[in-house]
Amino acid sequence: MVFSGSLAQNFSMDRKEADLIMRSNGWLSSQNPEFQNEVLKRSLLVSFEPGEYVYRMGDSLGGIYGLVRGNLTINTEVVREIWTAEISGISA
Repeated sequence: MVFSGSLAQNFSMDRKEADLIMRSNGWLSSQNPEFQNEVLKRSLLVSFEPGEYVYRMGDSLGGIYGLVRGNLTINTEVVREIWTAEISGISA
């Protein structure tokens, strides 16, 4: 799985604006304010150039990503097909 980002070249956003966007949208908006504060307190605001990889399969795990502005492309590679009634396990 590969995540690659695309943001405008003149991307400029301060931390308060980014936090407001994250608090107002998606799954984080449905959480209580104390939980939102803890998640955002531990987060980093970073930007990526168009086509730059955010995460590649095999990279070390260690966080979640929240998209504040721009778009994200997710590319996956079929490793194995699963058929109806077949059991599969997923591990990191």
